[in-house]
Amino acid sequence: MIVSKRRFCAKCGAVFTFKKSKTIVCGCCTSKHVAEINKMEKQNSSANDNQIGGKHYQTEIQPWDFVSANNLCFFVGNIVKYVTRYKSKNGVEDLKKARHYLDKLIEIETAKESGNVKSN
Repeated sequence: MIVSKRRFCAKCGAVFTFKKSKTIVCGCCTSKHVAEINKMEKQNSSANDNQIGGKHYQTEIQPWDFVSANNLCFFVGNIVKYVTRYKSKNGVEDLKKARHYLDKLIEIETAKESGNVKSN
């Protein structure tokens, strides 16, 4: 489904329709003007609106938003990411990846507790 948005031409004031997959502009608009419109649209959109690489992260709450809001570390963030997407992407393989990150996190936290922190 293509969502249309009404815009006014900055050059002549005419109304035109901007569609996500295609820009339709008034007759007086130049290619430079089209580039300016596209740049403006890109600047006004959030990273969540520009999903790259599939729909497996298009959930009500984006995993990276959850990770950021809760100030989670790299390992926990990846655990959240893989558990969140496993049903819509790689199934059990993603659960194994989440477990791999969890195993590493347990290793790190165990070393901290025992005072045997290794530096790589």
